[in-house]
Amino acid sequence: RFERALATFDQVIVDLRSSGRGDLAANLIRARKSRAQTLMALGRWEESRQAFEELEAATAETMPNDGRGKSEGRGQRLGPARELLRGGTDRALGRAMVGRLAEAEKRIDASLTSLGNSYGPEHPDVVTANGMRALILAARGRDATALPLFRSYLEARTARGGSDSSAEEPAVAQLRHRLILEAYLALLTRQPNTAGALEEAFTIADALGAGRVQQAITASAARSNA
Repeated sequence: RFERALATFDQVIVDLRSSGRGDLAANLIRARKSRAQTLMALGRWEESRQAFEELEAATAETMPNDGRGKSEGRGQRLGPARELLRGGTDRALGRAMVGRLAEAEKRIDASLTSLGNSYGPEHPDVVTANGMRALILAARGRDATALPLFRSYLEARTARGGSDSSAEEPAVAQLRHRLILEAYLALLTRQPNTAGALEEAFTIADALGAGRVQQAITASAARSNA
């Protein structure tokens, strides 16, 4: 399914460029973002990271970062570039998955600031970004800081029935959620064996679903070792 989707996005991008659409055209930005997310779903993390970085570079001039008033042309171009903001979490995840953890932490912190200012702390995208920050901190060995973030993430997800932002592609949202829970569960395996930790692990295992627990621990441990 994702291989077909990738081929479709490749063709859409070629067609849009052939029709004279520039890099700041809304449809082209969306297609390139969707292509990068499809590479994520396929586990092709380095290619996904590169695709997001190329898109980030192409739209950098439109991102509001200087406090100046909008010129007429610049203001009209901000809409599509702001849409890319939702990809800030994915750009951080891509860096983390290829071991560029310092860059990933910087990116997720910037994403959290922007998303928090735009939507507030309880918005699903902010909750997910905080979960991703926990994943990155845990990968950097900062378990004490990551653990309360993981707990807050799972509590928030449970409180709203586990749903992600309705504007997101479900498969991509599920991938983020699974990776965050895998990292959370792997962190718990490094904690002292207490009744509380065991109960917490069972809660995560239930959220991951049957058959995924050992796979989650093995996958997360392999990423940490790498």
